[in-house]
Amino acid sequence: MLPALQERSVEKTDFFKAVFLLLGSLLLYTIQDVLIKSLPPKYSVFEIIFFRCLFSLIPILFLGFIEQGHFRSPLSLLKTKYLKAQIIRALSMFVSLVFYIMACRSLPLSSLYTLSYTTPLFMTILAIPFLGERVGIYRSLAVIVGFIGVFIILQPSNESFQLNGFFAVASGLFTALAVIIGKRLCVHDSNTLLAFTYTVAGLLGSFVMLPFVWITPASEVLFLLLAAGILGGIAQFGFIHAFRLVPVSSLAPFDYCGLIWASIAGYILWKDIPGTYTVIGAFLIISMGLLTLYREKKQAYSLHQCES
Repeated sequence: MLPALQERSVEKTDFFKAVFLLLGSLLLYTIQDVLIKSLPPKYSVFEIIFFRCLFSLIPILFLGFIEQGHFRSPLSLLKTKYLKAQIIRALSMFVSLVFYIMACRSLPLSSLYTLSYTTPLFMTILAIPFLGERVGIYRSLAVIVGFIGVFIILQPSNESFQLNGFFAVASGLFTALAVIIGKRLCVHDSNTLLAFTYTVAGLLGSFVMLPFVWITPASEVLFLLLAAGILGGIAQFGFIHAFRLVPVSSLAPFDYCGLIWASIAGYILWKDIPGTYTVIGAFLIISMGLLTLYREKKQAYSLHQCES
């Protein structure tokens, strides 16, 4: 179902280009989240996802038109030998998006981003059944300590925060599944296909729910949704291409810069200041996430040396 992972040599220019794309995408994602948090609460998560995915098709198809120059024909952009894997990835991303927006509308951005950084921890767990990896003592401890950080942030005494925080953690779980699959697919399939399948899954999944939740959006709300969709589509495309250029472990430290954008935006717009529990939990989650990716990179390097 999945193509094999391939070793890649990374040029310095590719690395800097990937970092630029990642940081830019994270900034656009933050602006998208600010726009979504600004929407009136009466609008359903599924209606927000529908318009977000609908409008994100605009930049995705435009960027796909540019990308087609690297393929034999425009139709080859949408061809894949791994349709089942593409579908599973797209559905995982859709479920992740549902949980993410549910959390986004309720949590401070700094807490939302911190809890979503559980993705590397979940990737370690999911690598066992999906990639057949053996997880050693260091990565096992990193996962345990990382989830202690999650427990600290969720504050069991605060039931409302705990529930909304669970949505962010659930989003991290399904994102991890999608990333594991996407790490292999991006070697063979186009950026356009990876972005398009996820967007179409979100569009169709939310469309099914529209008859039950539809509220005709006011013009200003429609503008916010249009802006969120376009920015989200561009960010999605840039994010995918960044990880196509260089391995995940090389970009992982920069991925956490999203927390900086989110903290700045949260403070300026809502005067949100991360509390003590959030800071302690963020330190544990991020440090253990980086340790996990470091061990993964070191293990891959050792294996490569043995095979040489």
